[in-house]
Amino acid sequence: MEEELIGWFASQSLGRLPYGASKGGFGYGLYFTNNRLIGVSYRNIVSRAYSPGYLLELIGFVLLGSGIAYFALTRPPADQPMPLWILVLLLTMFSAWIASLGFQLYLSPRRVAQRIQREASQSILNLSNVHHDVSVERASISQVTVDAWRINIRMKTGEWFLFGVRNPRAVLAREQVASLFQKFCSQSPPIDMFVKERKQWNLASNVETRV
Repeated sequence: MEEELIGWFASQSLGRLPYGASKGGFGYGLYFTNNRLIGVSYRNIVSRAYSPGYLLELIGFVLLGSGIAYFALTRPPADQPMPLWILVLLLTMFSAWIASLGFQLYLSPRRVAQRIQREASQSILNLSNVHHDVSVERASISQVTVDAWRINIRMKTGEWFLFGVRNPRAVLAREQVASLFQKFCSQSPPIDMFVKERKQWNLASNVETRV
């Protein structure tokens, strides 16, 4: 049977959770076909996008440490005017922290979203050659469970693959991923998929395909 794409979801909010030999990491894409589930890691995109913010934060702390070390070693008298370079250091330190917040809260997330969408758009054009982190045959999957922000895949061999949405408040992302899994599991032959709602597990895969 020719492999056909059912749907895909890629986002900084999506990630593979640590389990077994996998270290996990967020910035991830899941691609669903009629034959298999493919997972692609975009951690390198996330790391590169956030590195300027982390570097600026580190510079701020280094400058803070330098100021503390100066006062600890010299113990200047209270009536002595503060050196001009200390004022420049403090100004530079706070500027670095403000710029770091700007990167981490605004610039970096936007850059990550744009890069991931660009990479994902290229991946769906050539899934057979995409560099994947996970590739599992649909026929090898025993069960899928969705518990709040976490998605658990149990293979017939007993192996587990765990995925999740990092921010539990990202309801839309969770619903989109769960909907894609439901569509994937409802293909023939169906895969049992259970969703936990109000402390109760409900079968979510389309039972009509079982007839």
